[in-house]
Amino acid sequence: SRQDLLSNQLVLIGNASATPELSHPRQLAEPRFKQLVLGDPAAVPAGIYAKRYLEGLKLESGSVWQAVQGRVVPMPDVRAALVQVEQRSDAVGFVYKTDAALSKKVRVLFEVPENASAPIRYPMAKIAGSPAFGQAVVDQLHAHLRGNEAKAVFERYGFRLIEQKGS
Repeated sequence: SRQDLLSNQLVLIGNASATPELSHPRQLAEPRFKQLVLGDPAAVPAGIYAKRYLEGLKLESGSVWQAVQGRVVPMPDVRAALVQVEQRSDAVGFVYKTDAALSKKVRVLFEVPENASAPIRYPMAKIAGSPAFGQAVVDQLHAHLRGNEAKAVFERYGFRLIEQKGS
């Protein structure tokens, strides 16, 4: 049986030493934001989420995505996007909240509301008939991952434990 265990969130970050003021991601359309770093929106899930989110933010003419797509700096993965923002004072970027939490060199400018983006989920599954482990061991692991101790660890790294339906 498969169920979602953890969720994550998309955040907009800036270099901690030179973070520009930003009250809403619509401001990314302004020319002062010269580069927007994110995972390649053609292939990297975080980049795909960011693109979809920016496409949904409307301006008087078109979307924020249409205004910024020429300034997008696509990266091969989220960690590469994080490193670019760490190293460049003129860049802002989208990464996962869990990645931003790993760096003291970036500051979160905006948290994308969970209802404004496709859900970012990490599932787990019990696989029936696994010969390597008995069902009791699988059930113990499942219970541990849903317990308070694991929840505290997940939250320390920026994840949110998804409550089981009916619990």
